[in-house]
Amino acid sequence: MDLKKISYYFKMEKERTYLLVPFDLKDELKKEGIKWDAEKKLWYCIETTETLKPYVAFVVDVEYDEKDEMKKKYKSLKWNSSFKSWLVLGEDFEKMKK
Repeated sequence: MDLKKISYYFKMEKERTYLLVPFDLKDELKKEGIKWDAEKKLWYCIETTETLKPYVAFVVDVEYDEKDEMKKKYKSLKWNSSFKSWLVLGEDFEKMKK
């Protein structure tokens, strides 16, 4: 994996931070101000509170032939077709940097 292609924060728009939110936590995290972007099929927030920091999405470069192995190793790894990018949570992102 080429770490030069890893983005630290997934901010495709100035005021939005995109999140990977588990379905069972979405209602609870809505109280923190998250909103659904139907076009991009991602949750986002305007202000990243301490509660939301664990759900910030990080962009990573994953080679096609490595994707299955990477998905087993990094449970939060998800493909986002709108951005044509692989996303992970911060915890997995930190593991990938090592």
